[in-house]
Amino acid sequence: MATTSSTSNNIVNTLGAGSGIDIKALATNLVEAEKSPRKTELDKKIAKSEARISGYGALLAGLSVIKTAFQGIENPSSILKPTVDNGNPSSVSITAAATAPTGSNSLRVVQLALPQRSVSGTFASSESPINGGAPFSLQLSVNGGAAQTIRVPAAAATPSGIVAAINGTKLGLRATLVNKADGSANPYSILVTGDTGASKSFTLSSDDGSGQGEQQKMTFKAATATGNIKVAGVNVAVSAGDSAATVAAKVKTALDADPFIASFSGRSTVNNGDGSLQLRFPASDGNMTDVGFADTDGTGVTGTVTTPVAFTAGNAIGGVAFTQSQAAQDAQIELNGIVVRRSSNQVKDLIAGLTLDLKQPSDTASTIQVTGDTSGVKEKIQALVKSYNDTISDIGVLTGPKNTKDTTDVYSGSLQGDTTASTMKNMLRSMFTGNSSTASGNVKALRDLGISLDQTGVMSLDETKLNNALASNPDQVVSMLTANKENKTYTGDAMRGFAGDAIKKLNDMLSSKSMLNTQTTNQNTQIKKYKDDLTKLDDRMTRLLDRYMKQFTAMETIVGQSNAMRTSLKNQFDNMSAANKN
Repeated sequence: MATTSSTSNNIVNTLGAGSGIDIKALATNLVEAEKSPRKTELDKKIAKSEARISGYGALLAGLSVIKTAFQGIENPSSILKPTVDNGNPSSVSITAAATAPTGSNSLRVVQLALPQRSVSGTFASSESPINGGAPFSLQLSVNGGAAQTIRVPAAAATPSGIVAAINGTKLGLRATLVNKADGSANPYSILVTGDTGASKSFTLSSDDGSGQGEQQKMTFKAATATGNIKVAGVNVAVSAGDSAATVAAKVKTALDADPFIASFSGRSTVNNGDGSLQLRFPASDGNMTDVGFADTDGTGVTGTVTTPVAFTAGNAIGGVAFTQSQAAQDAQIELNGIVVRRSSNQVKDLIAGLTLDLKQPSDTASTIQVTGDTSGVKEKIQALVKSYNDTISDIGVLTGPKNTKDTTDVYSGSLQGDTTASTMKNMLRSMFTGNSSTASGNVKALRDLGISLDQTGVMSLDETKLNNALASNPDQVVSMLTANKENKTYTGDAMRGFAGDAIKKLNDMLSSKSMLNTQTTNQNTQIKKYKDDLTKLDDRMTRLLDRYMKQFTAMETIVGQSNAMRTSLKNQFDNMSAANKN
């Protein structure tokens, strides 16, 4: 704050003695006397608000610690870890999920699931020309179903090309080029393997393309709106008012320019001039699926497909005939005396919570025993009890008397008389002492795990009671705490078990819109207001000091002039008296 203006200082310095009063000190003292009480009051309010913010922060930290403790027991896998005693690990490998119930089963692997394997004829090399280098197709039928075509273009009409074509179709077959390296003239052959399971048996035959190629007819309707249609995966733009013939012409132009037609030798389109197209495929394309159509933008165009000329198979290709070397079969498992079948050697749906990886058949049944491992649960429950006691103790410090011995302690007494702290304390007590939303049998709440509050509000754990609950009713403990759900969501009103419900409540208490954070925001707003008031007070006191200085300076001027006049008159009188004496 400025003490006085430079003009006032110059006048005072010029006048010198004046009244003899230190007007600068007088003005400053008067201003300080008026300013000090108000400033002290505002500083106290700021300090009190800052202390409350520190107190709310300590409360939020305590709630976060409690939430972390609850998160340690929110999932079944964090409480009851299933362990498997497998009587025959060489025959089957077993993995237990967190949800696997305890109990025992008798199990024997009768036979493994096997894939079909088929072997082609032999070839001199991996690049031996097949079908005279002309394109051809393979016809695949799985489990007696409709044939699916695997196309082999002219550039890939070799054993290695067949392998690439089979693997590229992703139809469930895996092809491998095998080199027996036995010194024979034709050491190469193609091994084709299907998926495991009896329903995955297949037949695979070759077609040299000497038969009749398929023809499909697509018939269109006029467009009623502008947009795109899709034919054979190719986008075609049409306009409102396009006739059927115009639509067909646009489709032909688009298909002829697309690899669907342009990249396959022997494929062509013919415009019939009546709103329809004839799509002609070479016999080497095999049995074609109907060309797809979609009106992607609601143009009103429709496309129907008929097959006026069906595919007729040609001749088999020498050396490309496949002979079955292993039949596909299901796995057979004897569970508790009942034989079941599965198509895979990894079985997840036979025993709840267990994944079986079958390795080899066994002659006798063995026992699979699932038990629950509760080691580590006691430490998590102890951590939960400690988090509660620490937070309640902190609330006592925050709402208690101020620590006068330690001036750096910003927490003690910071929330004296604050109803928010009392509300939080009551909410925590209710949270810990209430019943679970998923009470199970004799286990309904934390008290059934040995957790209790004494008369002073201190929580304790009866470890013997906890051990007994875990030993006699582990599944009920898990249900009560977790609702038997892993990785729960914390939105909505679903039942989440004791721990999950507590976490949901704590999330609400910790949210940006919670009571604690709202109070923190309010206190920050108050601090800003108090600091603005201090700034205004400083400005007002600066102006007051300037006014005092101007008033006192004017007074000094008058006093100085009076003193000068008195001195002048006295000198005149003294001179007159001396003259008269002479």
